[in-house]
Amino acid sequence: MLNAGKRGFTLIEFMVAMTLVAVLSGIAMTNFMGSQRRGRDVRRQSDLNQYRIALENYASVSGGVYPISGDIFSPSGPLANFLSGFPVDPQGNSYKYYVDTAGTNYVMWICTEVAKTGYEACSNGKSGNTSLVCGDSSLNDSTCDLP
Repeated sequence: MLNAGKRGFTLIEFMVAMTLVAVLSGIAMTNFMGSQRRGRDVRRQSDLNQYRIALENYASVSGGVYPISGDIFSPSGPLANFLSGFPVDPQGNSYKYYVDTAGTNYVMWICTEVAKTGYEACSNGKSGNTSLVCGDSSLNDSTCDLP
């Protein structure tokens, strides 16, 4: 006989509630992890934009020529006088910089986490995700791959 005066949950009701909490937590965690990856990609894009501004300032005092040698992403590199802080990739990956032999065109890029493509910033002012997948050898040159 059931005692009508007692209140509480049955084991089945408790298990259903716990299952719902677990499912909702899983969905929230997946969305949270995706937003972290997107946030790191936005930071990478911002970092390359800061380096682009420093490169343009460098070229403006160097007769339109970009640095051909030296690690531009280092505080002791050629951009030391044009950039106060040297941003680094949030996960320790390296930003890539390729310049043609004349020093008139460059491409910087980094592999994105969300799209798994290269994000490029070019000397012609274009920037964005390329259609090239990370690891494609076409990313390793001074040719801008953006339309």
